[in-house]
Amino acid sequence: HSLDLSRGPLAAYRIHSIAGLEGIGLVFDCESHRLHGTPRAEPGQALQKELEVVLARRDNPAARATARLSLFINPHPRTLWKKIEPDASLTHRKEHRRSLCDMGSPMVLAASVRGRSHENSGAFREDDFHIGRTPDGTWTVAAVSDGAGSAKLSRLGSSIATETAVGSLLAALESCGTGLDAAVTESDPAEDASARSARLRKSGEALLLEPVGRAAFAASKAIQAKADELGVEEKALAATLMFAAVRRIGEEVLVASYWIGDGAAALFDPSSGAFHLLGEADSGEYSGQTRFLLSQEFPVGAVWETIRKRFRFHCVPAGTVLLLMTDGVSDPKFGTDNALRDPVRWQSFWKDDLAAQLPLSEPGPALAEKLEDYLQFWSQGEHDDRTLALVRWP
Repeated sequence: HSLDLSRGPLAAYRIHSIAGLEGIGLVFDCESHRLHGTPRAEPGQALQKELEVVLARRDNPAARATARLSLFINPHPRTLWKKIEPDASLTHRKEHRRSLCDMGSPMVLAASVRGRSHENSGAFREDDFHIGRTPDGTWTVAAVSDGAGSAKLSRLGSSIATETAVGSLLAALESCGTGLDAAVTESDPAEDASARSARLRKSGEALLLEPVGRAAFAASKAIQAKADELGVEEKALAATLMFAAVRRIGEEVLVASYWIGDGAAALFDPSSGAFHLLGEADSGEYSGQTRFLLSQEFPVGAVWETIRKRFRFHCVPAGTVLLLMTDGVSDPKFGTDNALRDPVRWQSFWKDDLAAQLPLSEPGPALAEKLEDYLQFWSQGEHDDRTLALVRWP
């Protein structure tokens, strides 16, 4: 900081010296009137110092005067965040960070970290994810969930939702494997690529709506059952849910998905920029308002109608990446629902952000840790839990 004495009665003086800077990491240059350095203070603590300034008249340097200067330095806002452990008496505990990198085909990379707001308040991570494959490796299922901030056991709800949805869908895919295989792999020598894709889409939509819908319903019922067991209201375990089953057939990938709540679920092809949003985010009037996987989302007499609205099926090129993320990632990275629908924003997110910071071509345990670190990115006002899962073929 340059000290300016050009106005008022001080204009007749120059600063000769400043006493009191010793020990706090600052130096005063009397030629340039510049106070510089890095203050030495306890992290997250403000620094206040009373300094004595010796002034010398410009027309008579021997004539001196003294003044008092109060120096007050605020800590950097990022140093104010605390990392507080949850109360030791609380049950249904959850680790603050969790990640995996499954190096199979396809590669699955996922991580979930506790947000700064929960660190600062001593709360648990409420997000969760779950990954699974059928025994023969034909299908891969990934699920991501964000527990409601207002629900005291949402950390449990998100865990139940993801595990149940993945388990239910994998069991269904395994049991109906023969019929499904015949439907999606039958070939006609005269069939061109577009006709094949259209046939796969039609078969996939018809065959996978029921197992996907039943997986979502099973997750909701599991949350209800746990709430009854614990003697709490169902909404105490409220959580969002997005999940998808993927399978490769030749140079194409079949993707069946379900999404309720906020966050983002999408298919993105880095080579072509082709993009599909796997539903619509359930955003509310204010931040954090959304819909959750509760029994009211499956009304009697209209269950399949509501499920169908959230079900998506796509047949895409094998280079396409499946991305599932909670709003702790999508809000700071995209900001608005319109941005979520913009292919250019997804291309920028992939090319300039995610793929630019993660060595995705080098799968392994270190990559999972790198994703955890990536999810610690700083975005002002955005400090929620963050969970991201991606599935891609080499």
